[in-house]
Amino acid sequence: MNPTKEKYFVMHLRLLSPRELDAIEERHKKGRLKPDDVERLIYSVRRLRENMARLKKVGAETVEDKSEGGSREKALSERGVRAKVFTDGACRGNPGPGGWGAILRVQGRERELSGGAPYTTNNRMEMTAVIEALKALPEGSDVVLTTDSQYVQKGITQWIKNWKRNGWKNAAGEPVKNADLWWELDRLSQRHSMKWHWVRGHSGHRENERCDELARKEIAKNSARSIQPGSYPENPV
Repeated sequence: MNPTKEKYFVMHLRLLSPRELDAIEERHKKGRLKPDDVERLIYSVRRLRENMARLKKVGAETVEDKSEGGSREKALSERGVRAKVFTDGACRGNPGPGGWGAILRVQGRERELSGGAPYTTNNRMEMTAVIEALKALPEGSDVVLTTDSQYVQKGITQWIKNWKRNGWKNAAGEPVKNADLWWELDRLSQRHSMKWHWVRGHSGHRENERCDELARKEIAKNSARSIQPGSYPENPV
């Protein structure tokens, strides 16, 4: 598949549905295959192979089973799982050293993720938390994601439609900030069935408070290697 068409399939198509496969098979029997049928099949097979490799990797990981108060080893090996995800990002200085945290709850099993950067912004950490959480889930998952960032929640459910229509320009005709992360978040969210919930930060929401704690710990780590004033890069990461 040539790069242009592959980029189109990645951005606009999911795996072929059973009905679509039946239609292609019927066209094949009648000798009436469409030009894109073979390429779509190749794309689907490639994605299935990637998905199986990802599931094998996820299935080998162990997580703490908090649903029964223990610390037993469990495997996350289901495809198309139902997942509750909680995320948060934080930054000291904005821009400055930042961190993010995420909680993945899959069928009663809980897993925590976190990371950070020495010179970044709060919005980029909020987005990175969501991106990394979605990357960790099998494709086709039914996801309910809770964030305290209206920037993320409204951006992915409302604003992004106009941004894409306007060639990634905002209402003022200027390039959309963090377009690299928006593109990635849009791509990942299309791989799942998503429901987006917003919760007010620092309001006592248990999972949100824990994600904030994870993010703050990452800030502390990144503060030690933070870039000194006067030597900041042009763009935060």
